[in-house]
Amino acid sequence: KVFEYVKGARIKGIAPNGSIVGIATSITTNHGREFMHSQIAISNGSYEFVVPYSTGGPVEGGTNYDVLATPYIIKAGQIENEKMVWGTGKEIEIGEGEVMDGETVRVDL
Repeated sequence: KVFEYVKGARIKGIAPNGSIVGIATSITTNHGREFMHSQIAISNGSYEFVVPYSTGGPVEGGTNYDVLATPYIIKAGQIENEKMVWGTGKEIEIGEGEVMDGETVRVDL
């Protein structure tokens, strides 16, 4: 389901080469529906995600569809003994302006 086009905030940074980088936020719609928005990438020494949800809520002149997003959790990990092992995550806030304008937020892991 597509609600509205936004450029999306770019989250990029450095992560160990070959690590699996994951990012996630919990979304609650204006109708009370909840879902998890998540992405993963394999790092080649760096990574980049484009995220469509702000964590600060709507602002005047911003999106027309109101959702509540928790702060994003981003972390790097690797597979050990056939099991995914994640490192300590970093919590990041993404503003509505960053999402609307396609701004870049740097998070090194």
